[in-house]
Amino acid sequence: MQSVYKMNKVRIVENLEARTSYPKFVLNKSLFKSIIPLYLSSVRISFVDCYLAASAESHDTSLLTFNVDLRKGVESVVLVG
Repeated sequence: MQSVYKMNKVRIVENLEARTSYPKFVLNKSLFKSIIPLYLSSVRISFVDCYLAASAESHDTSLLTFNVDLRKGVESVVLVG
């Protein structure tokens, strides 16, 4: 998202939180809230990677990845290779 919107992660999160606060916007708020700290914790982790990791964790399953940065601090992420 950073390359598309030309914004830093903090600004992206602020915009996402503002837009998802509308009552008609339906989403899994607890999942969304668990994505944000992970997304902000590392420069090299994408929002999509954070979503996948948080989703795996919320479903009590594992996510297999080659992304070393994503593995840090997320128990559900298993490093492959």
